Amino acid sequence: MISPVLIKIIYVIGIILIIGSTALYVRQFTSGAERVLYGFSAVLIGNLLWRLVCESLILLFSMHELLSSIEHETRGKKDLIEE
Repeated sequence: MISPVLIKIIYVIGIILIIGSTALYVRQFTSGAERVLYGFSAVLIGNLLWRLVCESLILLFSMHELLSSIEHETRGKKDLIEE
């Protein structure tokens, strides 16, 4: 179960990078009231998409673990039925 922990760490690093890169981009290419609008929307949308990607990865790992445990449990029962 190290994968969900690793994904959570990557998620936090990703949030920091999204906020930092958005701040640099907005400061360099916009001015005035545009900064607030573009900065807020970019951070909000970027973090939502990043959260969606990370949650999907956690879901895939959880599904894989569940399917592996089901396979492991049914493998022993299948051998008993064939005998």
